[in-house]
Amino acid sequence: FFFCEERMKGLVLLLCIIAIANANKIFVSLSGTDTSGCGTSQSQSCGSLFYAITQSSAGDVIYIYPGTYASSGMSATISHNLTITRAVIEEGPPIISFGNSCLPPGSKQALSIDNYSSSLLVEIKQITFADMACTDDYASIIYVESNLQDSDISAELVLTGVTFQDNVFTSTAVDKRFFISEQSIPIGLMTFYVPTGGDQIVVSLEECLFTHNNAIGVSSYGAVDFTAHSSGVYNSSFYDLPPLYFVESIAINFTLCGFNYNFLYDNPLASFMFINASSTGTRVTLEQTSFKDGFSPAIRLEGPNELHVHESSFYGFSNSGFGGEVRPPHVGAATCISYVLEEIETTAGSVLFLIQ
Repeated sequence: FFFCEERMKGLVLLLCIIAIANANKIFVSLSGTDTSGCGTSQSQSCGSLFYAITQSSAGDVIYIYPGTYASSGMSATISHNLTITRAVIEEGPPIISFGNSCLPPGSKQALSIDNYSSSLLVEIKQITFADMACTDDYASIIYVESNLQDSDISAELVLTGVTFQDNVFTSTAVDKRFFISEQSIPIGLMTFYVPTGGDQIVVSLEECLFTHNNAIGVSSYGAVDFTAHSSGVYNSSFYDLPPLYFVESIAINFTLCGFNYNFLYDNPLASFMFINASSTGTRVTLEQTSFKDGFSPAIRLEGPNELHVHESSFYGFSNSGFGGEVRPPHVGAATCISYVLEEIETTAGSVLFLIQ
């Protein structure tokens, strides 16, 4: 059995090497042109990330040269394994700028990741997404939806060194929110949606940053496993919704992350993170993570969640601000963590706090 196992490992490694060798390189530069067959070299490069995606195949790598890419109104769908990364390590990350505009009416995402036949792995490295500006009709920069029901992973998204900055959502409506799907999920710069019975989505962030955004950074509904390491959310706000909004997630993990100076408006649910797990329960882990300067509470949990906090800090929270905070549990002294358990059957579970 050992011999068979070792041979299988070798076969898998060989297949991986073959896949890497067969992967195409697609180049994007400011001097490029979006024409069929572009991207074969720097001199024959595509002019935009979104067109390069249409020229890609499974396993390809898109290399983007430095510069700010005017991407107003552009969108693309990723339906195969793909890596997107910067071409020059020594220089700053390329900037995908939406030119202080939104997508055309009816378009809800700039990058849509979905596949109706097989699991996907999409990696995005060292890219900045900036200047998405929407009024009332919001659009996600990255949208992932689970379309499989194989009791496996529908999609895995890995972000490394990705920045979201200067993206602004505004509303003229009284509610000041815009939702997608029948589940009333608020749209975020990244939105993940797993319908009931759908396969899970796995999301991993490494050294990522959300800064100076007036928008929800991450909005998630359903079976999502979310992990962030050495990432931060700074100077971001969006009316009464926090920059991280999770509903019915499987697990949420933050390690060595920082949340700083996020002041919301209109009786915020929380300054940094809202987690609702009304049915299945969510395991939430905060490891060496700091929360600083915001309205109380920093985190709000609803439903049978399990919260583990280790070597993390909460500092500088205020219980007064725009419009005043009048809803329990906001009244009174400022709190760091707010927990609400609605009236449910006792068999549905309970909250567990482990704070070290």
